[in-house]
Amino acid sequence: MAEPPEEPERIYELVSLEGQTFEITEAALNQSKVLRRSAAFNNGEPIPIPYEDVTADMLQLVITYCENHRDEPVDDEVETDPRPGDMSPEDLEYLASIDDRNLAKLIRVANFLDIFGLLDICCKHVASFGNGLNSAEMKIVYGL
Repeated sequence: MAEPPEEPERIYELVSLEGQTFEITEAALNQSKVLRRSAAFNNGEPIPIPYEDVTADMLQLVITYCENHRDEPVDDEVETDPRPGDMSPEDLEYLASIDDRNLAKLIRVANFLDIFGLLDICCKHVASFGNGLNSAEMKIVYGL
């Protein structure tokens, strides 16, 4: 008996603060608790993101992360191990492409959208800035 054909993966549309529309697969969207809930109530309509930091640039960074992790189990809790050593080379490359100002915005957006995997790697990346520094150097790096 032949197996039934696979249904094509559902694609959702997300709308940035500026009104720009982006596509995201269902598996990637599921990385976010907020987007998962919003999709359940939006009946296939585009999902506007009502948060001032979710600009088109930030939304593109979020979608890139979520698509890169789409096949991984959804992590609904923040990792409690702050050591940066367990980040994948792909995550390290992804984070290296983001400047400090946008990294701070991305942390806020990941927190708002409940994307705990993204929040975790961003915070570990920020924590790694202080590795090997004395307290005076840390004050400079972290702007204290």
